[in-house]
Amino acid sequence: MTVAAFINSLSEKEQAELAALMVLGREPHSLRAWDVEAAADPASWTCNLGQYLASKGGLARYLQEGMRVIGM
Repeated sequence: MTVAAFINSLSEKEQAELAALMVLGREPHSLRAWDVEAAADPASWTCNLGQYLASKGGLARYLQEGMRVIGM
């Protein structure tokens, strides 16, 4: 299973939270980014989230930093 396929197999809520973690890890100065991204309506997304996130260089680093910022 590819990273994109795994992400796409997650529920919409889990996908939104994963996207929020990536944004928070990329922009750690804004905890508000977590709230905004996690509350995003997946129906409004215009891309395949799995492909989008998997294409981001540094995804693992962004997710790790996002988890650190929220205390995970």
